[in-house]
Amino acid sequence: MDSYLQLLEDGAAFYIATRDAENHPDVAVLTGAAAGREPGTLTVYMVEGWTQTLANLRDNGRVAVTLARLVDYRTFQLKGCALGVRAAREDERPAILRQHDAFARSADFEELGHVVRSWASWPCVAIEIRVEEVFAQTPGPGAGQRVGS
Repeated sequence: MDSYLQLLEDGAAFYIATRDAENHPDVAVLTGAAAGREPGTLTVYMVEGWTQTLANLRDNGRVAVTLARLVDYRTFQLKGCALGVRAAREDERPAILRQHDAFARSADFEELGHVVRSWASWPCVAIEIRVEEVFAQTPGPGAGQRVGS
């Protein structure tokens, strides 16, 4: 079984889900993601302005990130805890824009690429996440099962 890290450059869709103190959910579209500096971490990038997501991260830090490759629906859900939020650096911008463009190209087969291209992709905040659990979410046998250690 391939790793969720393989989806980072494959034009995958990225989403982050958070919750507030009353367990009300919030979902935001991510512009990109990158392997974190430390093993077991991931950096995700979200366009500035998702105030509820940021408030939820400040409140409790719990996150679920979904990565889904549209061409074959290879999907993973990662659960964990936000370690910090910072402004995305200028040196991260090319990779973020490349992922945004790859996602738009992958959405072309469903004639949604033009919609994705219209989405803002910069400036972003970077959210550092400690990945605690990974689940296979690809439709079919094994969907929902925990993957790896």
